Amino acid sequence: MTAEQTAEAIRDGLGGTRLQSLTFDACLMATIEVGEAVKGVTETMIGAEDITVTPIPWDRITAAAQTPAQREPERFCRLVLDSVQTYRKRPTIETMAFSALRLNADWEILIARIDRLSEALIDALKSEPEAVGRAVLATPRLSLMDETHPYYVGDYYQRDLVAFCQTLQQHVQSPAVRQATVETIEGVARVVIAKATDSSQTMADGLSIYLPTWPVAMDAYAETDFARHTRWDDFLRALHGSGSATDAPLPPPLPLPR
Repeated sequence: MTAEQTAEAIRDGLGGTRLQSLTFDACLMATIEVGEAVKGVTETMIGAEDITVTPIPWDRITAAAQTPAQREPERFCRLVLDSVQTYRKRPTIETMAFSALRLNADWEILIARIDRLSEALIDALKSEPEAVGRAVLATPRLSLMDETHPYYVGDYYQRDLVAFCQTLQQHVQSPAVRQATVETIEGVARVVIAKATDSSQTMADGLSIYLPTWPVAMDAYAETDFARHTRWDDFLRALHGSGSATDAPLPPPLPLPR
């Protein structure tokens, strides 16, 4: 079931009423693609950027959210993330990168800024493809990669949007790309309500984006709302066509210890 199908089901079930908050108690959901898909059915969204085994303590959250004020959307989002942060278990083997996002007018501004970033990157691939490729490869994957963790658990395709913009600033000279990264970073800050992150997740600023280093599921990706509304899909196809950011597929993740 895609994020777009999920949004359609919610829309049909609620008869057009918009939720105040939608929490995805699952991995890899705090993405620009998921947010764009569900923005029409919820005011705010909570999810994890990474693969996570950190539980959301719904019993404590329900007990704490007893008044209308505590259930106000952004206050509720902070309550959820505060509860996750304080209720963690087994911190030596967990990864945690939860965030709460506002899907309002600021979200629409961010989408427009990413569209401009996409256009700038497509142009930069014509003049400095190696620099763009280096920036992609140098942006950390959202995964359990810290040296203190003996296990590798993570996603191979999604990268934090702010981390990518910061890496672009280090590698790419294009004024248009540099300006677009500044605007995008500022736009992300405006939509992130709160974060709950592990110390190993320094690359997680609240919102990730699909950024594979080899062409994976591109036809399916083109069908997402985000790909339809921006030129990010065009950038990815240009990136893969240039051959400037390609690495070998990674081995499968190791299992967590029992």
